[in-house]
Amino acid sequence: MNLGGPSSNNANDNNAGATLIHILFDLGPACTTNAATLREALRLVTQKLPNNGGLNNNNNGLSSWKEPAVARLIHFFSAVGTKPNNTNEKENALSAAFVGAWINNPDWNKDASKNNGGEWNLEVISQVLTTDFARLHWPSVGRSFDFSEFKIRDGRHLEVLLALFRAGASAAVQQQQQQQQLPLDVITVEWSNRLGQLSLLEHLLACPPNVYSFTVDNEEALDASTVVVDGTLVATNCPNPRGWASSKVLQRLLHLSDDKNLHPKVREIFVVGLLSCPEIILCALVRLQLSVARSADQASGGDARAVAAANAGAGMPMKGELMRELIPLFFKPNPNNMGGGQGHPHGPQHNNVVRNMPGALRRLWSISQNTVVAACIEAWRSTAGDPPQTRFATVVHIIGVVRILPSPENAIATILNGNKDPEFSLTVAFVMADHDMLQLRPWLTDRWNTSGANKGMFAVALISYVGKNYPHASPRRNKPLVSIENLSTTLQFVLSLDAETMNGAVPTPSGKVVTLGESVKAIVDACLVRHPSLAEVIPNNSMTSNVGVPNNADSASNTQQQQQNQQQQQQQQRPTPGSQDDIEECANQYFQQIYASEESARKVVEMLKSFKASGNARENDIFACMIHNLFDEYRFFSKYPEKELRITGILFGLLIKEQLVSSITLGIALRYVLEALRKPPSQSPQSGKMFRFGMFALEQFKERLHEWPQYCSHIVQIPHLRDGYSNLVGEIEGVVVDDGQHSTAGSSISTGGGLGGGGGMGG
Repeated sequence: MNLGGPSSNNANDNNAGATLIHILFDLGPACTTNAATLREALRLVTQKLPNNGGLNNNNNGLSSWKEPAVARLIHFFSAVGTKPNNTNEKENALSAAFVGAWINNPDWNKDASKNNGGEWNLEVISQVLTTDFARLHWPSVGRSFDFSEFKIRDGRHLEVLLALFRAGASAAVQQQQQQQQLPLDVITVEWSNRLGQLSLLEHLLACPPNVYSFTVDNEEALDASTVVVDGTLVATNCPNPRGWASSKVLQRLLHLSDDKNLHPKVREIFVVGLLSCPEIILCALVRLQLSVARSADQASGGDARAVAAANAGAGMPMKGELMRELIPLFFKPNPNNMGGGQGHPHGPQHNNVVRNMPGALRRLWSISQNTVVAACIEAWRSTAGDPPQTRFATVVHIIGVVRILPSPENAIATILNGNKDPEFSLTVAFVMADHDMLQLRPWLTDRWNTSGANKGMFAVALISYVGKNYPHASPRRNKPLVSIENLSTTLQFVLSLDAETMNGAVPTPSGKVVTLGESVKAIVDACLVRHPSLAEVIPNNSMTSNVGVPNNADSASNTQQQQQNQQQQQQQQRPTPGSQDDIEECANQYFQQIYASEESARKVVEMLKSFKASGNARENDIFACMIHNLFDEYRFFSKYPEKELRITGILFGLLIKEQLVSSITLGIALRYVLEALRKPPSQSPQSGKMFRFGMFALEQFKERLHEWPQYCSHIVQIPHLRDGYSNLVGEIEGVVVDDGQHSTAGSSISTGGGLGGGGGMGG
């Protein structure tokens, strides 16, 4: 089926159609008194156009009308037929007597009283469309709505336009097996009149299914069902759930959002969806993003790759804004419910916007388990600057989320053991232990036993977590993040670790290397000072046996010998190729190469390009692991030495420049660079380091900035950039201007911006 519309003399057809509409407007409602009058008026109007307007080559009535003119005719009649009565328009319309004389019908005036006081007779128009235009290719009529004057004024205008289209297509359905309803495909392809297309989409989403029924596949239907509970629509202010579940509709809205002139309006439309059916938007948006990312990876051929890449990158700023709104709705507690009485993780707290949280979260889990885990971590990380009560409530809410998933045991295991954020895992484990949902000591032992070659890393993470949180520990009856009871259990576990582990080297921010045992002793001493009650379970002599604290002159040589023995054991116990330990070890080795020199970083980037394109599963896993680990390290960049900071910034920028990150991952990378650039360089040493990281990264992918004009606009608005780096700002503003001149082709992709604070979701 050709949905591209008629190909011959399209411009002439549209011009003729526009002229015809002006004449009909002058004739006024009188020409729609009955079917014969309307036919005769249309025939005479056509004949009086220069060269018949390209619409009709004979005097046989309407048999040679083309699709563009009929599309204009339907839009015109639906607009004037639903517009409130306008006295000026009535005065400007020709008199009934003149119309009768003009069409040479002496009996016409007898029917004038049927004109219902000068209103356009939509029934007559519908009758003529049904009987006289069945031969047309009606999908092409729908495609021909893409003309410059097309716009939907309101819901009634849309309802009549769709009804007139169905009337014309109804006979064609029987004759040519065409679709009677305006096809979704012609609505969601690229239009020249983007504003008109957006007005159509806006009102389609706001109309009930009996006015327009969106065609959806099985997956989209499942997304739409998240606002239905026991057969009842719970999203009572969402008239057409299937519209929001349609991937074609969402994809078109995202493309339109990249137009800086349309972005605010698209945002308004999405806000309506967020307030009425956030369950659908959450599931449909994640499913769409995964789908376009797969298509981009699987595309072959230049044109197919370009289209897939455009779809994957469409609306990145809008997707970021939406996820920043959606994650708190589902994965953070309702702020209004965080007073007294809250705090038992039986289930997530509901809010006034989300009406079927269990259904939405179960559906999202079936779409992407990784996304659910990533959203939980993101929700937790976003509370870093919040009070302890808020952080505790967030963890409780997340535990409640996990408990309502289809397989809560697997979900909890993934949260506790399978994610890359040890602080998050430990926090969840501690809160679960305080609510008798987990036995902390056996869990710590199990994590230790399954850590393989990463046992030392787990021990360091555990000690770091205790060192960060012990000052705020209190009895579990107070509902703290870290209770005195869990602190005691954790310290006893750490003190039971073997001497070989305790003698392992632990790097410090200052660069000094100490043993794990020394770190443990310092933490235990601090805990005993802060919480003297711990002395009952942690005797002072517990630090004298196996913690690796140097006690004599031979300790250095003993430690060196132990480290050599440990290295020999590690060489004998290499992880199985392809295992998680193997992937992690290889990723760490490549990172060591990266920090050897800037040139080494560029070589590793070339290797990553080959790994990403490789059909080898192990190489794909190493690539994914390195990207994930690098992103996970972002929060520590402010502590990096200058050389490592520069190399990291260059590496980050090269990943963007060489298109090694795409889709959601690209959005996260660009957001990290933008956040770093926004750090005032003179505010603090840490802020200065983050700013320099952003500059190092930006320098690498400047040549791609033209793809993201809105992202550029965010960069040039940074005050300290405008003050201290005017040449760079001018260069980027030039990119924005050039893209603005080029954007009429609709090919640009923007990235950046946000609805509010907080970060987007990675995955």
